[in-house]
Amino acid sequence: DIDIVNDEGDTETFPEYAFRAVAARLWGFELEGRTRVAELPWALDLTGALDLVRGTNRTTGEPLPRLAPMRLRIGLETSQGPWTAAVGVRHLARQSCVPSTDVATPSATLVDASLSWRQRWGAAETMVFVRLDNLGDELAYNASALRTARDLSPLPGRAATVGLRVAW
Repeated sequence: DIDIVNDEGDTETFPEYAFRAVAARLWGFELEGRTRVAELPWALDLTGALDLVRGTNRTTGEPLPRLAPMRLRIGLETSQGPWTAAVGVRHLARQSCVPSTDVATPSATLVDASLSWRQRWGAAETMVFVRLDNLGDELAYNASALRTARDLSPLPGRAATVGLRVAW
């Protein structure tokens, strides 16, 4: 801990974060896939992804701090011509593989949706989109943030993003 004297002359104690290289062993995997479920006047695709990473401090045997939890994403995407609509669920597993100096990060399940329109104009490709994130306004935390920052700044709640992208 570090003691600091504030403007009023009182001493405040703050945790000290010392980042040091350690001998570590990391492993993980990432899977991602998409399959066509229906081909009607519109296409319907099932999408999914799963990833996991784990790490161990080889000196102490403890898990490495601030690694992302296992994440699972599954969604449906439909498209016809320039239009694409999607809905998906993201599940962030409880991150309980933490060192003794940290606490577990709770799990969360977030629902997202999007709608986009693409158009080609000469050499330029234009996309207009609306994205709705965390529709259920679920409280979720970033396991890779420092513990003090994690508790003070959870992941964003319900949000809408509207955008225009032009690539040429």
